[in-house]
Amino acid sequence: MNVNGAYVFQTSPPVHKPIMILVSTLPDGAVWSASNQEVLALTSLTATKKRLEIEKDGDADILIQNAGRPLLRIHLNAHTFSDTWQVKINRVTETGETIWQDGSFGDQ
Repeated sequence: MNVNGAYVFQTSPPVHKPIMILVSTLPDGAVWSASNQEVLALTSLTATKKRLEIEKDGDADILIQNAGRPLLRIHLNAHTFSDTWQVKINRVTETGETIWQDGSFGDQ
């Protein structure tokens, strides 16, 4: 689970595009879910790879669990500006704080 920190995806002009997420190692039976299905549609490609279709601007969390235990939580924010569509993706704690590469969390 080496997803740490903040990542940004942008397109200019502002065109919504699908984003792929690959989690390289997951236990059998891991379950993915999205918190806000008005913003985000999550499509299964394989057990470890998902396609994200961002339906409209807003916030959503992706949670990966196994046997009821959280393995990975990702916060996504999509926003359209006059000339750019931007998606920010952060690995976060249960309270929404970003987890950075050095293992610290919170604002940087």
